Amino acid sequence: MKKFLNKYKLRPIWKACLIFILIFLVYTIFMSYLENSNVNTITSKPETDEQNIVNETPSNEPEDVVDKNIDLNHELTYVGWIPDWASESGYESLQLNSQLINQVSPVWYKVNEDGTIQSTYEEKNQKLLFDLVNENNIELIPSIIMFDHELFSEVLNDERKLEIHIKNIVDEVVEQNYHGIDLDYESTQLDDKDKYFEFLELLSFALHAQDKILSVSVVPKWGDNISYSYLPETRQVQDWNMIKDYADYIRIMAYDYTYTNAKYPGPIAPLEWVEQIVEYGLGKIPKEKIILGIHLYSYEWSYKKDNRKSQEIIFDADLNEGIEDSITKSYTYAEVLNILDEYKGKTESYQGEKFFTYTTQNEDTDSTETRILVYIDQNGIKQRINIAKQYKLKGVAFWRLGDEKNLLQEI
Repeated sequence: MKKFLNKYKLRPIWKACLIFILIFLVYTIFMSYLENSNVNTITSKPETDEQNIVNETPSNEPEDVVDKNIDLNHELTYVGWIPDWASESGYESLQLNSQLINQVSPVWYKVNEDGTIQSTYEEKNQKLLFDLVNENNIELIPSIIMFDHELFSEVLNDERKLEIHIKNIVDEVVEQNYHGIDLDYESTQLDDKDKYFEFLELLSFALHAQDKILSVSVVPKWGDNISYSYLPETRQVQDWNMIKDYADYIRIMAYDYTYTNAKYPGPIAPLEWVEQIVEYGLGKIPKEKIILGIHLYSYEWSYKKDNRKSQEIIFDADLNEGIEDSITKSYTYAEVLNILDEYKGKTESYQGEKFFTYTTQNEDTDSTETRILVYIDQNGIKQRINIAKQYKLKGVAFWRLGDEKNLLQEI
């Protein structure tokens, strides 16, 4: 360097600039090396960018359930959804867990084109559930389910249909003597945002006038300036800071980090992602209104045994491409236990979930398959409950009750 500087007789100021540039280049190369050597960590990017969970190798080590900073004495409200297609097993689960569950939300209603709500329950099942909740002092808050954004838009933008919709909900809650209603409306167009909040305001006022509860279930969010790949318009409409003005409770469905249409297996609700959602929520909603959704189901991906690429587990959901036809199966914990009992395989842990890899023969295609089962066990349930206790949330909600075996025992 000295010979080079003397040879070209550079002025002192230019010598200093050249030395600074060389030092900066060496520093940049060194920092780049450090970053590339540290890819197997979990990172949280700034809110202006995607906040992703980056590849981390699953572990066979047991995961801690209790954190010393958690107030284990903090009392939570425990909620359970019961879908109409699992009414019998859900009822049996509620019987088994009647001392744990404080609120139950059977999915009993859907929305018609004219704005009315239509019951989907059988009267026999309804009466059994009524008797059970009354005997055990459990609040009954049925859910109305809606996935059709076009139908919802028609109801919102037709003054008469919207009026019918609100009146029908309130009348049903009062006549059936429910404690309230839960809105599980999971698809809304961005153009309908103003009408959506007009709907919430009117419904909230009408229900509260009858001393009834309004619960709103929302899809997960963990930042305002994120380009969400799934239900982006719904996430923009569901402004939690505004919803909290009308809802008594906001149930955050903190699961499906990896969706059923994902090409590769991945976590359903990794713990750090769940905590990101909670921390974001606390910036928008009073903790006394937040109910954290916890999944009890599992997903399984199947591939031909020699397809090594497809057997990779993708821990960053944004790198997990979606496919049109889902190859994923969903199982209850009872079905998970049957699989674990029937097959030998390798079990690994990752952020409060288990990954079970095994090989079997597909009877339909007569080919050997590798299957990767992602499921939650009792420790995973407790870890998510402890997050709710750590942040002193209102409670937790389980999707769903029915065939979960001992998952909710000794909680």
